[in-house]
Amino acid sequence: MFLNPKGRQVLVNSVVDSAISYLMAAILLPAETIESLDQKRRTFIWSGKGRTNGARCLVAWNQVCMPKEKGGLGVKDVAVQNQCLVLKLLHRLHHPANSAWAQWAREEVDLSILKGKNAVGPHWEALRSLLPLYQSITFVDVGDGRATDFWNDCWTGKVPLPACFSNLFSHAKVKEIQLLLERNEKKKKFSFKKW
Repeated sequence: MFLNPKGRQVLVNSVVDSAISYLMAAILLPAETIESLDQKRRTFIWSGKGRTNGARCLVAWNQVCMPKEKGGLGVKDVAVQNQCLVLKLLHRLHHPANSAWAQWAREEVDLSILKGKNAVGPHWEALRSLLPLYQSITFVDVGDGRATDFWNDCWTGKVPLPACFSNLFSHAKVKEIQLLLERNEKKKKFSFKKW
């Protein structure tokens, strides 16, 4: 059976990308793995065979991975998709309504820095590596403050405190500190807990 490049592109988008999505939702793939996947997808789209060379590739790969609305071919950028799926996992940790794993993790792990006795291994390292990005694109409802990182979460406005008070942050002895809010009928009291 013969497929033209457009038909092979449809197969890449619907079959190949779907097959790796489950894995990418759990871990950050190493750069070498992403490069290998891109090479196999590129080869399949342009030649349909096991190998191809640059002369057969009609469009640069970064252009292929752009959305159709921006002149690309709409093939997903695996690195971006992987990062987004792991960010979704981080979001699930912070909003655990329907996730048994997230509910368990909230009891075992300090959410504001993703550290704890059970937060070991490459999976947690990947989540920790994306935490600054997650904190920069989300805002925090302080609640009781147990999941609020005083310095790095955006809980006072649109940016974290070090962006507004860089001199103060540079003098802080403790950079990883949790904001706790103790509610009392008559007054609110803020306190801080060192990790």
